[in-house]
Amino acid sequence: MSLILLGLAIALSLGCKKEPTDPCDIVAPEWEAELGRVQACDVDADCGLPLPGTGCGCTRNLVGNNDADTEQLYYILQLGDDLSCTLVQPTSCDCPDAKGFVCQQGVCAWDYVQAGT
Repeated sequence: MSLILLGLAIALSLGCKKEPTDPCDIVAPEWEAELGRVQACDVDADCGLPLPGTGCGCTRNLVGNNDADTEQLYYILQLGDDLSCTLVQPTSCDCPDAKGFVCQQGVCAWDYVQAGT
């Protein structure tokens, strides 16, 4: 059993003794922490790994570090989906032109052709 599932099981069992606990309150911070790890960068060259399923539209998916292991990220995303948690923020469903990837304030992102896209 993964650490996330173990933590979720413990929290839910404790929650039954007091007041109900929303499992999304446990999964969402795990998602944010793992996403932060996967998207972390120092320079533009670190970035270049589109993360399918994290946005609507080809260049609206989030971008990860080229060296990131995404297995845990997608595990948490699936767990959130199974629990009906909204982990991925809604995006526009289009594919704005991008000229590559950029590291913005330590987070990988698309380098859109038009700024502000």
